Amino acid sequence: MLIATRPGAQRAASPVIRRRLRIPAISPGNKRGALVWGGVLGSIGLAIIGAGLYGSGQWIPFATRAESVVGTVERIDIDGRGRGITLTPVFRFTTREGREVVARSRAGNSWLRYTKGEQLWLRYDPVNPDRAEAEPLPILVLLPLAAVPFGLVFLCFGAAPWVGMRAVTGALVSLYLLVVWVAAIIVYSEAAVAQNLLRNTALVDAPVVAHREMTRGNAQGSGWSMAYNPITRFTASDGRVVQIEVEQSSARREPALGETMRIRYWRSNPDRVEPDSDWAVWRRTVISGGVLTALLASGAFILLLWRRRARRAKGA
Repeated sequence: MLIATRPGAQRAASPVIRRRLRIPAISPGNKRGALVWGGVLGSIGLAIIGAGLYGSGQWIPFATRAESVVGTVERIDIDGRGRGITLTPVFRFTTREGREVVARSRAGNSWLRYTKGEQLWLRYDPVNPDRAEAEPLPILVLLPLAAVPFGLVFLCFGAAPWVGMRAVTGALVSLYLLVVWVAAIIVYSEAAVAQNLLRNTALVDAPVVAHREMTRGNAQGSGWSMAYNPITRFTASDGRVVQIEVEQSSARREPALGETMRIRYWRSNPDRVEPDSDWAVWRRTVISGGVLTALLASGAFILLLWRRRARRAKGA
């Protein structure tokens, strides 16, 4: 990596970093190239920052006047092909004025977060009810702002001819802020998903009426063994009797026939069940929260080391 800097700008860098990056001083011969390179990177950075601010600003009017209502996922639209698909939910709800609306979300994603028939809280624009979203408003507003620290990376490298190794430091700090920002949004999003799960599901103690035998093994075809999934029967809140298999494979027939197991089913779709477990509900939130905590702790540790070294250097 080669960064041209003005004379004296690289003094703040450590000798190891200077040797690895081979930072030369700007000479009359390469000054024009350094200015062009810095201008290009700076323009890219400003464009990315502007796009992020614009994207966030687009959601602010919606967030300030949005009203909440319970709606239903009408369907999931699939756009694109292969790995580039986008899953966009379409909601059906009734406004406070009594108007029934079918609205397509503007916040699609590449992973399935909603299922057809699922009930959830929606926020819609009373001025334009065809605009409705299920994502928490802070995510809609704050997620585009992740472009700001990403754009700062380009700005830092664009300013390298004038600030030297401080550009690398600024770029690393910007990348760190980007990762922390995204991690915080993921934690908030996963917590919202878990809360939505708790709101839209019900618990029931269902007796085990049978077991389904199946085999399991590794990809090489060796080490096969028997496994069992319990089949339960329960009465849903709408009076419907449901008999369904619970994905909880075990090497033994457990729970035994006649025993009950607590399961969680979706009120809008009783055929969708899962074992009741706090870990199953909050697993993604806990894992993403652990990652965010580790990021914050590592950042604080690095900052502490940097301040200690700065004090030693000042004292010397």
